[in-house]
Amino acid sequence: MKLPFTLAVVVAAAIVNAAPAPASDLVVRTNDVLTQSRNITSQLSVAAVNDEVSETYHGEHTVEMWLGINRANVGDLTGSALYGMIWKALDVICDRGRAHDCDSTSRAINVNYLNDKNKIDRGFLRLKVESGYWSDDAVRRLMIGSVAGALEALSNAQDNCFDAPGSKRLCNVSDRVKIHTISGNIHVFINSPTDDGSFWCCQNRSPIDNVLDRLGSEWLSHSPMWQGKGFSRDVRCINAC
Repeated sequence: MKLPFTLAVVVAAAIVNAAPAPASDLVVRTNDVLTQSRNITSQLSVAAVNDEVSETYHGEHTVEMWLGINRANVGDLTGSALYGMIWKALDVICDRGRAHDCDSTSRAINVNYLNDKNKIDRGFLRLKVESGYWSDDAVRRLMIGSVAGALEALSNAQDNCFDAPGSKRLCNVSDRVKIHTISGNIHVFINSPTDDGSFWCCQNRSPIDNVLDRLGSEWLSHSPMWQGKGFSRDVRCINAC
């Protein structure tokens, strides 16, 4: 995504009508190391891809999404199961009955993780919404579905997973997902019992592009300034690409 030139630096989930949409409809992307970045969705000065830049909507794309490059372990809770749990948790935190914003509390989801004795143990994946705002309930649900879809897709990327005792395969996702649009924003932070294994952000962004593209018509219908211009999206990994 590109910020206005006057800043001196060029910087750069189908809407869920009922319960969580099938995971197969949603996908995502991720990377760990700066030099491994590829498939950039728009021009950007890497040095400027930082937390401050990721805090606001820049108006260069219909949807601007930022992913944290640190990993959060979701264990073997992956795919559609992860999507459903994330959707339900965010639906509680960002309840439709609130005044178009989110609660500051967190929600916990049970996950398996590898403890320091190299054994499978049970712990909590905690989701916290640092900030969130939506113009109407359709936008609220669309943002929740987009976050859940991104995390689902990350959990499906095999290079974000590793083998564990008991024939289990444990996976990692991004520790942050931020979405900015003209009609709403949401910043989700994720904490897990461990961060074992690997997590690749930049290489795995293409599936997220696909998720947002599938939601393009829905995003446009709730983004007045983009109607007539066509849908565009930009997905970035903070401090990476």
